[in-house]
Amino acid sequence: MLKKRFWKVFMGLLAVLSILAPLSPQHRIIVWETGQQQLLYFWGGHSALGATVSSLAYLLGTFMGAIAAFLMIWGYRKLSRENPRAIALFNWAALCIAIELIFLLGIAEEILTDLRAQNLHADSYASWGGGISEFLLIALLFVPGWVKKAYFSKLEPRA
Repeated sequence: MLKKRFWKVFMGLLAVLSILAPLSPQHRIIVWETGQQQLLYFWGGHSALGATVSSLAYLLGTFMGAIAAFLMIWGYRKLSRENPRAIALFNWAALCIAIELIFLLGIAEEILTDLRAQNLHADSYASWGGGISEFLLIALLFVPGWVKKAYFSKLEPRA
């Protein structure tokens, strides 16, 4: 019983983090020549650096982050009802977070490329939102298996 409660609370915390991640700054871009620092959010931030990024990249990244948050919440609700489908939802959320991170890296690289074209040297660092998404991805690679063992190890496989 204690294991189940622990994993339920832990997955609830991960679901809350999945909501907070897309709302937080995703990357921090530092231009070394000017000392300028700019935070990138899913709704923009690149224009202050003079860079151009397709709004489609932002839209797709935001969409994947929103789907991941939805799947995490839905999985948490299923886990609360001890439905084994929760594990599949958590695995799908991990996939969506991975795709979200790919879009984030693509956006940051596009900005760095635009800055290089202006003969400026810059670096990109993950900020809170990107770091939370990375943590969620790594956690969701392992935790659903442990949750499955705690909740559903006594279920018999279907024939």
